[in-house]
Amino acid sequence: MSITEPGGLERDAHAVAMTGEPGRYAAGIRADELGLYHVHAEAHDGETVLGAADAVVLVGGVDREMADPRLNGDVLRRLAEASGGDVVAPDAVGGLAGRLAARAADRRPPATRDLWNTPWAFLLVVMLVGAEWGLRRRWGMR
Repeated sequence: MSITEPGGLERDAHAVAMTGEPGRYAAGIRADELGLYHVHAEAHDGETVLGAADAVVLVGGVDREMADPRLNGDVLRRLAEASGGDVVAPDAVGGLAGRLAARAADRRPPATRDLWNTPWAFLLVVMLVGAEWGLRRRWGMR
């Protein structure tokens, strides 16, 4: 059995048979670092490999995201579809920067301006107030 620590250090652990439970083995390790430990175990009968198993163990707390950190393609595709994004395969990451730049150019938000902050609005208000003043003077109103 081999165990890879979060820092990348790989060490071996020896599994011993559990008493009273035939076919079950246990190994104990000391986890000095917090993080993900990768465990690889193989069963042998002499030189013949009977089977192998890999597992990831989180040490130092319960984090639902890190409990099973394997790729979940279905969830990623649904999330990308719902948000207007796309799923990029690992071998296509090289072209990701160009794709992002092209999408950013297409998705500019519309420019908004306040009506009151334009010279035309100020001129219109001045003309309306001036017209009202002129009409009041002409009709004899004060």
